[in-house]
Amino acid sequence: MTKSDKKVDMILKNSEKMLQKEMESYGYDDDDRRREKQAARKKKDKKKTRIKIAVLVAEIIAILGLSFALTMLIMPNSKAWLMKTPFGKFMVKTMMSESSYEKIVDSDFDRNNTGINDDLDTSKLDEYMNIALFGLDARYGELKNGTQSDCIIIVSINKETKDVRMASVYRDTYVRAYGKDGNTRFAKINWSYANGGGAAAVKTLNANFDLNIQDYVALNFDGITELVDLLGGIDVTITKEEASFINGYINSYYEEIGEYNKMYTHNIQEVAGNHHLDGVQTTAYCRIRQLRFHLNDGTTLNNDFGRAARQRHVINQMVSKAKAMGMEEVLKLAEKIFEDEDEVFLTSIPYEDIVELIPIVLEFKMAESQGFPNSYETYEKDKVFGQSLLPNNLAQTAIDMHRYLFDDYDYVPSKSLLGINEALCSLGGLDTSYDLSVGDTGGKKDTK
Repeated sequence: MTKSDKKVDMILKNSEKMLQKEMESYGYDDDDRRREKQAARKKKDKKKTRIKIAVLVAEIIAILGLSFALTMLIMPNSKAWLMKTPFGKFMVKTMMSESSYEKIVDSDFDRNNTGINDDLDTSKLDEYMNIALFGLDARYGELKNGTQSDCIIIVSINKETKDVRMASVYRDTYVRAYGKDGNTRFAKINWSYANGGGAAAVKTLNANFDLNIQDYVALNFDGITELVDLLGGIDVTITKEEASFINGYINSYYEEIGEYNKMYTHNIQEVAGNHHLDGVQTTAYCRIRQLRFHLNDGTTLNNDFGRAARQRHVINQMVSKAKAMGMEEVLKLAEKIFEDEDEVFLTSIPYEDIVELIPIVLEFKMAESQGFPNSYETYEKDKVFGQSLLPNNLAQTAIDMHRYLFDDYDYVPSKSLLGINEALCSLGGLDTSYDLSVGDTGGKKDTK
């Protein structure tokens, strides 16, 4: 091989090595780029997947929202139905905290010791939720005892139909009343709350009327005022005389508590007709007992009977107003009540039961209301209580009450109640017989 041939060969070998190095270098760069492209492609694919999932979730939410909206529009009592679901109950608990509610619960109340007569057949009563409502003649937070219950209403809720009926028991009704520590004596029925609180008052109602009440709600003057104001007021048709009494009660109340600057600030125009009443005005309206109250059927009621009818009428208006509100508004309203620093409400109903009660409240169908006893004598022999209302026959009163509240025409008074009836009748020299017959259908007449 010539020198020139060797030189050419060397050049070719060097070129080959350089080309090989370049190719190795390019090959490395291609693998790196390939890996980067693959990583970018995977990242892009993941992003697309996330977008698809998000769109799918949004579509599902939209479908559920539309279904929910259609259900709320089409399905009867849909809000109540929603509140019965775990989601609905969770929503209630979120908006209405247990810690706030516990401030108004009577922790001393024993629901297993409510004075239900031992020999009473409660099979029919168990179809209803019966709650005692006490309106207290209190201005300074005396809720557990020490103040009389001037408003006593039995609220009976049919668990199946959700119909609600209310029965007032006149505050001057003379009965065998429970006091503190389970002691009893003959007294006006409003004496029980003053001496033994809600527990004694519930026992008195159960024993004297063969009931199975296990819970109560008590509120004072400020409680009524606050509730009505939170509801935005109520509309009531009143007479010129009632308007005058409303103004009188308002001004005397503020004068009594020394807030003279508030006198006349809530006065209404003293004319007959429809009035939109705020909380203070409504509370004053509920106190009127000197004027007759006119029922829709033309009946007029005076004194304590008229006042009790006014109170039931106001409760009807308040329930109607609450039902027309949205669920969120109602729960916010409840939370405001529970967080109030002033003591205006007290109840024995536990938190979990309140959550269960919300759906029933939404389905309330307010029916008529009535006062008891519907037949009585004036009784003045008790020097402590003065003039009282002695039922002509407590057993007959209980019969009439069970027929009205529970449509129970098979109810027969328990022996425990008959014992109380006999004692009361002997005080007034009254007949102990009672009538179990129903209208013209016949029936039996019992004497004891």
